[in-house]
Amino acid sequence: MKVDIALGGSVNGFIKSSPVEISSDCSERLQLCFHEFDFPSSAKSLPTVSVHHGLGVLSLDHVVGLNIFENFEWMEGELKSVDLTLRGVPSRSDVPVAKGFAYSVIQKILDAGWTRYIPTYDPRIPGGESKKTLRCEKLFTQNISSHPCFDPVYEMSDEQWWNVSMFYYWRFYKDGSYLTLKAWRSRGEKDPVRHASYLFTLEFESEQKFWLSSFEGKDRLKWKELLPALLEKYQASRKKLEDEAERAGIAIDRTYQDPPIAALQQ
Repeated sequence: MKVDIALGGSVNGFIKSSPVEISSDCSERLQLCFHEFDFPSSAKSLPTVSVHHGLGVLSLDHVVGLNIFENFEWMEGELKSVDLTLRGVPSRSDVPVAKGFAYSVIQKILDAGWTRYIPTYDPRIPGGESKKTLRCEKLFTQNISSHPCFDPVYEMSDEQWWNVSMFYYWRFYKDGSYLTLKAWRSRGEKDPVRHASYLFTLEFESEQKFWLSSFEGKDRLKWKELLPALLEKYQASRKKLEDEAERAGIAIDRTYQDPPIAALQQ
């Protein structure tokens, strides 16, 4: 069973053409809808979802869940927010199995033309610098959301993988859209052989949906106007962290450039 979905396409068009039944929960008062399908992970037959964006196609097997968020006020019926949940690995998988699955999905993402995205407030540190630490969440004394361990072209060691407390994040960008591959781990604290259960999800967002999440309340109506000042604040944070990193002997990837934001070029 194959499901095709086009980022930026029509929500209603997708629902009508989907070979899998989509359930919808809508509120006229709140001006929003949630559309989804959900399968038990034990199902013998699960759909393959092919996400079309630009010239590339990202095909993902054994998808147990699909969720589309639709806001009537600003989404105008377009697919701007799609979440997929994968069956992933068996319960109580060991580190090599979990890592192998994660990096197989990452390779599919890269092959489909997505590239690493580093949030504007985080330092541009390449994955190779991760060899200098076994902790893949903190840099110096603070957490950073895109630690170099999560450079998609760098594969963590087993020790680094296990030392992540609970959440794994790999971020990507392509043609004005953003993608986050997430893994959530639940483990037995006294398990000496490093077995755990994992939940793997992919979150696709349009530029508008992605940047709107940086604002709250009425500020969301002015997000284009407010975004330049926010980016300046983020860039100041990046500079501070990059200066600290260089003083500590950690290299900065100055070839990395933030992707263009179409809303600021109009």
